[in-house]
Amino acid sequence: MPRRSPPVAKKAAQARRVVLICVAFVVMMAMATIADRTFDGPIRQLLSTAPVERQVSHVGSIRLAPGRDGRCPEMQFDNDSGIIVPIGSAVCEIDETPPAWGSGGTNRMDSIREGFRRR
Repeated sequence: MPRRSPPVAKKAAQARRVVLICVAFVVMMAMATIADRTFDGPIRQLLSTAPVERQVSHVGSIRLAPGRDGRCPEMQFDNDSGIIVPIGSAVCEIDETPPAWGSGGTNRMDSIREGFRRR
């Protein structure tokens, strides 16, 4: 049996629904664009101006765990070239000493587990 086309009133109702959905979508996009330009303007200007610290952000410092002498070795890392340069050692600002492993019946995994338990 051949399929009959829907009546004219049903086609008109479908067309109105499609137009209504399209109009709602366009209105939502317009509102989002207006909100984006209105509310984020000052914040974007603030974020787009790079302060002096950001201009050399490719260079950072790495402070390692304290050695046997109780001082933390520091290194400078250049993110552009990947070069790590030792720059000396500094007094560690750690309140508690890291757990010692290999002595007192603890192994390395036990000391790592203890380190996470304290946090």
